[in-house]
Amino acid sequence: MLVGDAASLVDPFSGEGISNAMHSAMLAAECAAQSLREGTAHAGGLRRYEERVWKELGPELDTAYRMQKLARHKWLLRFVLNRAATRPRVRDAIVAMMRDPQAVRALTRPSFYLQLLMS
Repeated sequence: MLVGDAASLVDPFSGEGISNAMHSAMLAAECAAQSLREGTAHAGGLRRYEERVWKELGPELDTAYRMQKLARHKWLLRFVLNRAATRPRVRDAIVAMMRDPQAVRALTRPSFYLQLLMS
């Protein structure tokens, strides 16, 4: 089982990784202990670690990856940040987007940016 940086659990947008490393280490310990208790370590019992990591950390990492892709387009990132700085409704929408991994998918839709232009 790999944890933290070794498992590529560094946030792709912020570069932060300590909390993901600690969380993944906790999951690894829990899954290892459970597999040892059940005697399933050699029979694929450790696979539940990978499943739990992606269930618990995957949505956050997916959101950060999408934000990283947005940041590659500096003009677009500046536009979004300027709108957020001057318009509370836009700022609230972006904050809500950061909380909801499904909502961040809006970043891939041109209609999202059209709405920013109109607000």
